[in-house]
Amino acid sequence: LKPPWPRRPWRRGRRGPGGRRGPAAQPDGGWGTMATQNNIPALLNHLDAHRESSTLSLAYASIGDDGTTEVAKFVRDNPFVKYLDLRGNNIQSKGIAALANGIKINRSLRSLNLKWNSIGRDPSGIAALCAVLKSNLTIGHLDLRNNRINNVGARSVGEMLTVNTTITHLDLSWNDLGVDGGIALLDGLKHNNTVIDCQLSGSKVGEETLHEVAFLLRRNRAAAAYKSHPDDTGAKVAAADPSTSHIAGGGPTATAAVKVQSRDLQ
Repeated sequence: LKPPWPRRPWRRGRRGPGGRRGPAAQPDGGWGTMATQNNIPALLNHLDAHRESSTLSLAYASIGDDGTTEVAKFVRDNPFVKYLDLRGNNIQSKGIAALANGIKINRSLRSLNLKWNSIGRDPSGIAALCAVLKSNLTIGHLDLRNNRINNVGARSVGEMLTVNTTITHLDLSWNDLGVDGGIALLDGLKHNNTVIDCQLSGSKVGEETLHEVAFLLRRNRAAAAYKSHPDDTGAKVAAADPSTSHIAGGGPTATAAVKVQSRDLQ
């Protein structure tokens, strides 16, 4: 979907995967903010035109926090939207807090893409999102790549993962989590049985944490293979993964293997 307002120019910004530079975050009151203020009516028209669509893409549309507030109202009241793409919009704590309030009411959203924003610049933003995701029962894919999330924000994510039972795919690449943030995330994953894919490239969590996270993900993929539903996503991944395919059929041997893995984590 092509938004009917000017896109933000591609500028030199933070490095992403492969050394690629993304759009630079706009300072408060900069061109991005002014563009949003001038184009709120166009944004509202765009939202109204896609009120019954399952996908809403506003990638690199420079909507900022003000525009995100309008999107939050749309998400709150919309029973159709399943896939929301807000990448590259300079969304910060104010905008993500508003969006979290919309997600709290929504019962249809399945995928949330927030990469290339700044929701972790103020830890209160990521904390607000994670507080809502603790009890969310629909969102399975969450993309938080390159969002300036630090070790404080990582603690919020870790706490969310201890109780969330829906997220299966999480991307935290190119955030400044650091070793402490990696440990906080790891603590959350130890109590989580649903995440089967967690990307941490460029987040500086340390090799040891990466290995432990990989082990937990293999455990979750294997456990998912025992679920009775034949179309379960986790079961399909486990069956396709060489490290878990030999126990994808379940049975006493497989169950024993999972119990051994669980004891190793304690």
